[in-house]
Amino acid sequence: MKYLLISHGHLASGMKSALEVILGKNEKIIAIDMYVDGKTFEEKLNEAMKTVGLQEELIVITDVYGGSVNQKVVSHFGVDNNYIISGMNLPMLLELIGTNATDLNVIKKIISESREQIVYVNSLLESTIEEDEFGFIE
Repeated sequence: MKYLLISHGHLASGMKSALEVILGKNEKIIAIDMYVDGKTFEEKLNEAMKTVGLQEELIVITDVYGGSVNQKVVSHFGVDNNYIISGMNLPMLLELIGTNATDLNVIKKIISESREQIVYVNSLLESTIEEDEFGFIE
């Protein structure tokens, strides 16, 4: 299993860097940063795919659902026999790669759980701060 991270700008390589800080260097992670150097999607994909075996499964993760990168991925790979995920975020990637998930139900569960990592922290902090009867924070 290899993980192909593809994004607008340098998000993909940034995510790979963050993953390797936490999980260690991982040759299974391939990052493609689009629209940063004049190369086409096909050029960058062909270059990246040189490290992928013919029979190797890929999980392709893009940044924005419906964005140009996601559209190119879907048109190139198709949806049959491929795992294509949109909405790249670090908690999801950590879980996918850290557990080496290959079962579709597990992948769907990881995607669902990663949504819970999007939290407005101020609201959580406000709900844990209590004031005494004079308005002082205890």
